[in-house]
Amino acid sequence: MNANKTFHRVLAVTAVVVSATGCNVDFTVPNYNNPAREDLTGNATKVTISAAVRGIIRNHRGLKAGMVVRLGVWGREGYDLRPEEPRPFTEALIDPIDPVNGGQYFAGQYTQIAQSNAVLTALENAPLSDTERRAATGFVKTFKADAYWQAAIARATEVGLPLDPNPDPVGDLTPISSKAEVWAYINRLYEEALADLQAGGSSFPFELPAGFSGFDTPDRFATVNRALKAVALKYQGDWSGTLAALQGSFVDASASMDYGVEFNYSTISGDASNSFYTSPYQHAHPRLRADAQLQADGSVDQRVRDKLKPEAAFTLFGVTVFDAMDVYKSLSAPVPWVTNDLLLLMRAEANLATGNRAAALADVNAVRTVDGHLPALPSGWNGDMLHEILYNKLLSLLWEGGFQYLDYRQYRLLDELPRARPSHGVYPGFPYPVNECLARDIMNQPECATYPPS
Repeated sequence: MNANKTFHRVLAVTAVVVSATGCNVDFTVPNYNNPAREDLTGNATKVTISAAVRGIIRNHRGLKAGMVVRLGVWGREGYDLRPEEPRPFTEALIDPIDPVNGGQYFAGQYTQIAQSNAVLTALENAPLSDTERRAATGFVKTFKADAYWQAAIARATEVGLPLDPNPDPVGDLTPISSKAEVWAYINRLYEEALADLQAGGSSFPFELPAGFSGFDTPDRFATVNRALKAVALKYQGDWSGTLAALQGSFVDASASMDYGVEFNYSTISGDASNSFYTSPYQHAHPRLRADAQLQADGSVDQRVRDKLKPEAAFTLFGVTVFDAMDVYKSLSAPVPWVTNDLLLLMRAEANLATGNRAAALADVNAVRTVDGHLPALPSGWNGDMLHEILYNKLLSLLWEGGFQYLDYRQYRLLDELPRARPSHGVYPGFPYPVNECLARDIMNQPECATYPPS
């Protein structure tokens, strides 16, 4: 065997669903959140399928939360300042990204993909009706597509990904496909999932958590599938495709801006609580308050009032902050997955890009007046519409997934992001984990670049 294969390989290891192995203890109580792979592929039941789906949802909660801070710092939403530990600051703004520590949005996403594949295989022979099988398949494929989207969007523009990891831990590594091939695969997965959901009858063969309320049937979850595909198409610059996908989503200018799907936390033993609530290290970027627009009565944008908590000013690592992040109000506060305000502002982007400025203005006004309590922009407003959209995305989606960084990168505006110090930079994306690079013998390739800040 090639010596490089002796290294721990991310794709090979994550191809095995999380299970209890490596000792002779007989566990009589199954893991109801992540059943062992053999329980799925050997003798799947409704119980094990339901448990595996719960595991996928819980894992995705962690993946979504993982996109908040680092991408949020990159997009100058906030800072992660720890007096005893400078690396969360220096490795996000100053130092070259080291594949040893910086190969983020890869192992977790491929673990999720591998688990999704195991569940999809199990569904082929599970004791379900055809409609139940199709409903569950569409649900899982939607999560799988979003996991690929996360891995793809975190990489630099030209960097591709492996598609469908080899389930054999000692087998050959799946070749790296081009970015174009990856996007095409993601788009196709969403379409396959939609077809399954549309053939999935009136209910899922499992229960969904409270954060999926209103989207817990195949037909309603199909609108989430369309929303997520619209996100993927938006970041591909496919504006007509984005608009088409949004037509099948739950976007609604008259609905609550928070309407959508979210991942729940709780304080119940055995579940996770929202660590953002208790973190003393997360501080708002000063530009949020400094650049905020004003309400009609002269008070600052309501989103600044709601999401920032004034604190005694202090300086660390050459950065001065005045506000703590206050986006998540309790240990059980959910993390949004995809919400109405995101969809409205993406629709504004797509309409602006395709020349329908009036429609873009209508959606911007829907968000700024409700979320920000700001006066509506007048009909025929001829200001900088793109930056107005990005302003509203910054504050409405603050600390929810790094959208400001992703947007500025898409529009080639990263140089506009403020730099508190000359040494602060911006990055094109994350490298592969070092072990993946070693296993593939590609340490000198773009996938494994250290990416110094520019």
